Amino acid sequence: MVELVIVLIVMATIAGLALPAYGGAVARYRLESAVYHLQNDSYWALAHARAAGVSINVRFDPAIHSVTFSNLPHRTIANDNHVLDLRAHPMEAVINTADFDGRLQYNISGFGLPDSGGTVVLRNGSGSRTLHYNATTGMVSVSP
Repeated sequence: MVELVIVLIVMATIAGLALPAYGGAVARYRLESAVYHLQNDSYWALAHARAAGVSINVRFDPAIHSVTFSNLPHRTIANDNHVLDLRAHPMEAVINTADFDGRLQYNISGFGLPDSGGTVVLRNGSGSRTLHYNATTGMVSVSP
């Protein structure tokens, strides 16, 4: 019986040490997932604008932590606006700031070129990541 209690105490101690590390890893994964989805959807918008010859408006809404891509069809739902909800599982991130020459949006021409560059800061409990949108190419780079 004493041996069983000692084993349980050791297991509880190890679990207690591992739990904070696991929680931090999950939070980092969620933030990276939000960055990946936003970066991927931004590239998809550039490619679709170029292929279809349509202009796309990309609007960031920090109040509800979503990004709306107008004239970009949703991948699975038949509508004309793709909305990325950053609060949804598994991302669970928020838009801390978004700035495109003093605006919360930018436009992509029918040639797949943005009208401005800017930065977006995503945040969750583990930290934040900054996405830098190139004004010339629309490519997105990420910094911690």
